[in-house]
Amino acid sequence: MFAKVLSVFLAVLVLITSIPLFAGVIVSPPFGGESTDQTVSDSALKVVLSSKKDKCSLLGKMEFTATITNTSSSIVNNINAEALFSDDIKPLSRNSEITATKASLAPGESFELSYSAVVTGFKGIDVLVMPWAFTINLLRGGWLSVSDNGFDDGRELLEVSKSIEISSVHKGAYDANTTVRVWYGGSTTTVFTKQELLNMGTIQTEICALGSSKEFDEMNAEERAEAFRVLLDLLRN
Repeated sequence: MFAKVLSVFLAVLVLITSIPLFAGVIVSPPFGGESTDQTVSDSALKVVLSSKKDKCSLLGKMEFTATITNTSSSIVNNINAEALFSDDIKPLSRNSEITATKASLAPGESFELSYSAVVTGFKGIDVLVMPWAFTINLLRGGWLSVSDNGFDDGRELLEVSKSIEISSVHKGAYDANTTVRVWYGGSTTTVFTKQELLNMGTIQTEICALGSSKEFDEMNAEERAEAFRVLLDLLRN
């Protein structure tokens, strides 16, 4: 009888003492100052990865947006983007897109990859919040599974990562990470303005047709026909 009473007393004591201990990491919404964007670019694309906040509570929700922009003067083709996550967080299924495909992206055009993530890896004393986390995240729509998308096929790659500081009783503050990879490749098509084409004294100059920029004399018959078609379409529109 005494052992039973003692066990109940200890359970109540642990519960009472844990309330202030966890208050800052389970009750508070995501908190933190202004988010710092992470950017990577090359001669064709720029990828900017941003988040609403740079800090988050154990039961908070992290929200990310990756913006992929064509900063070149050519159309970039065959683009795939994917989001990856460190072991302690997973993406939510509701209002999240962790992969995207674009057949082509014209100069100056952009597209976005937007997703949310939550903490799923609890260790030490943090496991006490797991029932709450499981219930809240189910109400948020559950999780997405992350798998190999097969995008790594030798194309050009841009990769950018961002860290979010997680408030934890077990570890103190620690970083969770998300990474966006953008694969692209294949043909590109140089875009000229109408005025640029009108200013050309001859079509025998560097123009882009069927995926490669060549001097007119170096083109085969099919490439020359495509070059004339591109020129006429631009002049007529």
